[in-house]
Amino acid sequence: CDEALRRCEVDHIVPYAMGGETTQENGRLLCSFHNRLRNREHDLSQRTDQDRDSRVRPPPAGGGT
Repeated sequence: CDEALRRCEVDHIVPYAMGGETTQENGRLLCSFHNRLRNREHDLSQRTDQDRDSRVRPPPAGGGT
C-alpha cells in the first residue's frame, strides 16, 4: 500500500484482545482500509464454523430447523 504515513493508523501486531500490549514494539502503521481488513479477518478467524455460517446464510424461513 502506498498511503502516506501521516494518513495511517496505528495497529497492534498481536491484537489487544489476544493479550497484545499497547507498546511501540507491538505497533505498526496501516492505512485505514488495511487496518479494518486485518481486524475483520482476525475477527472472522476467531468465530466457529457455525458462527460464520449464521452470518453468511439467513435463518430458515419460518424458524424451522
